[in-house]
Amino acid sequence: MTILILILRWTFGLGFVAVGVMNLPLQIAPGAACLVIAAIQLPPANAILISRWDVRLSPGSKVGLVFLACLLIGVTVREMEIRTQIDINAQPERVWAVLTDFPSHADWNPFLTIEGQSEEGAVLTIVVQSPNGESMSFRPTLLVVRPAEKLEWLGRLLIPRVFDGRHIYELEPLDDGNRTRFHHYEKFRGLLIPLLWESLNTDTRQGFESMNKALKAESER
Repeated sequence: MTILILILRWTFGLGFVAVGVMNLPLQIAPGAACLVIAAIQLPPANAILISRWDVRLSPGSKVGLVFLACLLIGVTVREMEIRTQIDINAQPERVWAVLTDFPSHADWNPFLTIEGQSEEGAVLTIVVQSPNGESMSFRPTLLVVRPAEKLEWLGRLLIPRVFDGRHIYELEPLDDGNRTRFHHYEKFRGLLIPLLWESLNTDTRQGFESMNKALKAESER
């Protein structure tokens, strides 16, 4: 049991070191909090505290510091956004009908497929096809369904503030409602975002733009 605990401490400690270092350039407070958690977990850090400053943390103190660090992460973790848009020569009602006909996405959408009901609170099954050939599935919850106006879902990895994504479609009427400006964006928040931001801002943005063009073509048919 002692060996298992030691392995877990090293594993989690080094993991928090990596996440903390990656976050520091973009999110100083969450990054520093991760390094605090790492220092509590890693035996060498504990040994340095004792040998150099005679600081001996009790189990209760360690739990309290980890709790405070997690609280700091939850409060200060930064939101990052990818935003795209396209003008469509079709009424918002037509665009909405195409967008919320989830089974048909497999026929025209090169970026993702959707299974589920277009109603608030519904859990969807979404498969994302990245431009680099990789695919990923997740099960977000629909938060907002306003016909011909807005569709929004929230997806996350395991627990809040690790990798949260609020995916949003907004339909803005143009020319007295005869045309539509389609706003397609996602707000990301979490400790893993800086690690994945380069891919998100390139591959994911490219996926958004390819879907926008396909939606335009399908809506204008």
